Amino acid sequence: MRALLIAGLLVLAGGGAMGQPPPAFDVASVKLSPSGTYGGTTLDAGRITMKGQMLRPLIFSAYGIPHWRLSGGPDWLESDTYDIAATFPATTPQDQVKIMLQTLLADRFKLVIHREMKDSAVYALVVAEDGPKLREAADGRHSTNNGRGHLDIHYVDLAGFATFLTAAEDRPVVDATGLKGYFDIKLDFGANDGGASIFTALQEQLGLKLESRRAPVEFIMIDHIERPLEN
Repeated sequence: MRALLIAGLLVLAGGGAMGQPPPAFDVASVKLSPSGTYGGTTLDAGRITMKGQMLRPLIFSAYGIPHWRLSGGPDWLESDTYDIAATFPATTPQDQVKIMLQTLLADRFKLVIHREMKDSAVYALVVAEDGPKLREAADGRHSTNNGRGHLDIHYVDLAGFATFLTAAEDRPVVDATGLKGYFDIKLDFGANDGGASIFTALQEQLGLKLESRRAPVEFIMIDHIERPLEN
């Protein structure tokens, strides 16, 4: 769930302008976590702080993809944990913070990736016939309060919401709504006794639905990564 939280915080966006270096943090610290460190992530104006962070979830979060679209890499990506703190201008958009994380991974962990398109069975998240029933986010602070059969997510785009749905479904969920922006989303579905199926709940509560499709999906493949030198 920590990985999904980070994924909700950070959304997919393009890199820097052609010929320009990608955005980077003003200052960044990377250290191995002390034994027993409790994992967590906070993103505030001008600062991101991670405790006990494994690298694999950080990579798929930084690239704005769900876990199933990341392949390759050594076993230590899911065993070593790091404390990472970085600062940036307080007015930086969140999509630029995501690119700054990519730059940090390339600079400090020597991460090299390539992209491959593969045909995959997916659920496409689309708008239902009667239109969406979504509430625009009240503010820019992301939070989650999730339990069995319940999602309560503040400040998330629909690509990030699809990532949460992937954790509850038997195949990947991809956003095909075409809707932009950030939303506060509450969803109750059939994991609770007597509750509606997630398919019914999405349509009745959010005006969205899942369609079974096969679609070309972009996967990110890890070609190279190294343990960092601490600072």
